[in-house]
Amino acid sequence: MQFHGFASIAEYERETARFDRTTERQIWHKDGEDYLLLITRANHPSPAEVNTWYLFTADETREVLSGIIPNAEWLERTGGVDRNFTGLLAENGYFRDTPADAAPAPVELYAEDAGGGWQQFALFA
Repeated sequence: MQFHGFASIAEYERETARFDRTTERQIWHKDGEDYLLLITRANHPSPAEVNTWYLFTADETREVLSGIIPNAEWLERTGGVDRNFTGLLAENGYFRDTPADAAPAPVELYAEDAGGGWQQFALFA
């Protein structure tokens, strides 16, 4: 698949690195299907630069959704609305996969004698 004039997404990633930009790949899913989310960021952003995101099918043959990650200067200049791109993806049924080794934070249970033999419990997460 050609992407922004490049022969592939990987070629796009190599070329953006030459121009002081970083790409990040994330796996998202919808209805049991995997998708690739590609975020492109400036390493040394100027007030005029805007980061972008693109959602592709897992086999990288089709672009599904795309958008920008606005900065404060862009919002002020355009009068735009700050809309979190992860919220936009979630509204469309896409959710980020979490790594299998990302265990939830341990929950600590603390009990204290509240008097009369009763215990008061507090949950700390």
